[in-house]
Amino acid sequence: MINMLLSGCYGKMGRYITETLVGSKDYKIVAGVDIFAGAKEFDYPVFDDYSKCDIKADVIVDFTRPSALPGLLDYVIKTKTPLVLATTGHSKEEMALISNAATFAPIFKSANMSLGVNLMLELLEQTTRFLGNSYDIEIVEKHHNRKIDAPSGTAMMIANVINDAAGGDLEYVFDRHSKFEPRTKREIGIHAVRGGTMVGEHSVIFAGVDEVIEINHIAQSRQIFANGAIRAAGFIANCPIGLYSMQDLISKDRIVTRAYYSATDSVVTICDIPSSKIIADIFSAMANSEINIDMISQPAPIKGLFALSFSLPSRSVGKAVDALSMLIASDKLEVLNDVAKLSVEGSGMERQAGAASLVFGTLASLNIPSYLITTSETKISCCVPLKNAESALNALKKQFGIE
Repeated sequence: MINMLLSGCYGKMGRYITETLVGSKDYKIVAGVDIFAGAKEFDYPVFDDYSKCDIKADVIVDFTRPSALPGLLDYVIKTKTPLVLATTGHSKEEMALISNAATFAPIFKSANMSLGVNLMLELLEQTTRFLGNSYDIEIVEKHHNRKIDAPSGTAMMIANVINDAAGGDLEYVFDRHSKFEPRTKREIGIHAVRGGTMVGEHSVIFAGVDEVIEINHIAQSRQIFANGAIRAAGFIANCPIGLYSMQDLISKDRIVTRAYYSATDSVVTICDIPSSKIIADIFSAMANSEINIDMISQPAPIKGLFALSFSLPSRSVGKAVDALSMLIASDKLEVLNDVAKLSVEGSGMERQAGAASLVFGTLASLNIPSYLITTSETKISCCVPLKNAESALNALKKQFGIE
């Protein structure tokens, strides 16, 4: 059972969270903080100031306004209580205060508590990398007429993700009526609409030549934000000190989401290479022979001698050996056939340690050798004997809960 202190409990989101947790076996609201404390609406005590709260909680969930931040952070620093900060519209100075408080207690901050919005951010990052240099990008956000900040915190979060993926040099343009000139290629328009009771809509437009791609998220109820905040509370309550985001929560369950192998590879290993120039000559020989190299591993030299391993399609082995015979003595060359390339992928690897430990620990438990290991931020690949590939794949799928 996680005991929660609900900050802003009389607000709309506070009421949603309170109603959602009625009868919950996993969460209990033990106290609230709200400037309108006094009305006994809930079955938990409500204080009008954090300093007056004498009830210990496992986590704080805050849906208030930036003006409440100083008192909230003082309480967090004093009590070391984990915090879910769902309030938006913080200034740069306030963000600095939040970062400082995160050195005393774990803090989860997101401009949008919707899991869908945060998955959308991943899609936008990938789309920008493919299209950003040749497509014009515009963001349109729509919210109810009571929303104070504009553009929304989510719109700015979207803009920042796109900007990072595009190289970090995009100009944010908020008000075009004052600009009497054509749109430049390195700008991103950000537009806010306020009216009625719209919960929240965010659209990103990629406008190219003769085509438009639009990625949208529409919130139909504040319930999605309550659900996300509650899930964040369960996550941050058990985290070490630090500043966390929704991407950390999402990646926790997605450390590895795909595992597979290909069974058409061989590995060439060359030992005792006396010069890095010969390594360049080796790959030039492969290129001249039209041989496609896949994985490459080259450790640091030992006593001035290099070693090199690379994988290639098995059908190209003969041609590769012929090309290398002009550069490498035969006793320095070894070819390993009947090899499978085994790979695991997952966005969670970028944010969580331990994926490699789980992968190679699983292989070791089955006495399956691995070699020619290569990695990226979101992928680990290695070679294993072809005869062991299927059992290795099944074990890794079981380890990471992949169907």
